[in-house]
Amino acid sequence: MSGMCTDERHTIIKGSSTPIYRQLKEIIREKIEQGEFKPGERIPTEYELCERFSISRTSVRQALAELTQEGYLYRQQGSGTFVSSQEEAAVTVRVLLPEVHWAPSLRRAANLASAAGGTRIKLDVEVLGRPHLHANILSAVGRGRAPDLALIDWPWVPEFADLQFLTPLDRLDPEWAQRFKADLFPALVNPRSRYLYGAQPEANVSVIWYRKDLFAAAELAPPTTWDELVRVCSRFKRDYTFPLVFAGGRAAGETTTYQLLPFLWS
Repeated sequence: MSGMCTDERHTIIKGSSTPIYRQLKEIIREKIEQGEFKPGERIPTEYELCERFSISRTSVRQALAELTQEGYLYRQQGSGTFVSSQEEAAVTVRVLLPEVHWAPSLRRAANLASAAGGTRIKLDVEVLGRPHLHANILSAVGRGRAPDLALIDWPWVPEFADLQFLTPLDRLDPEWAQRFKADLFPALVNPRSRYLYGAQPEANVSVIWYRKDLFAAAELAPPTTWDELVRVCSRFKRDYTFPLVFAGGRAAGETTTYQLLPFLWS
């Protein structure tokens, strides 16, 4: 059994924004990748890891479970947990997600890609929560630990593209990117960049909330077309300064864009 020293790089930092199980997982994985834990070798037991790092068994089990799922380790009943052989190694794709419910779909995609390409792909998934995702991506890149894949909000694309965090679609599939760009409306193309960094597969829908009591008093039905919306707004303009209100300005952030885009598209 190989030992596990706790130098500065291999120390669990309690109170860190990185979960304890995640820190332990990174320590073990680094030792495997650097050859300190060799293929076929048994790693320290759960009890030994708990004692060595003064952490709970729950954290240890979660770290070992993820490393096993990703192909770094395998377990033998009654014997312990061992390092997988090099033949069993796979291409690891590091993924950052805002919500855990995206993980199953990505794992299915990885399995399909593995079956089609012959190279086994394993996902190293970290779920951060949307409020922390943007800052954690910036931090990860700064530490030289940029993810291979991250599910980001589309308003971040220009920023990350300017910072050269993103791989242009032109490099991933030049023919497809060229066909896609040829079909874009010229006003939506940035003439300063020859690269394509995103393709929107869906559209946002804006929902208009209305006052039922005001419509009932005015004997009006809710509008279902643009022309009806204009007529309704004109009617309420007699009694109210602003018959239709949207969030706007920097204070509303990307909501301003979401709400105004349908009007631009129309």
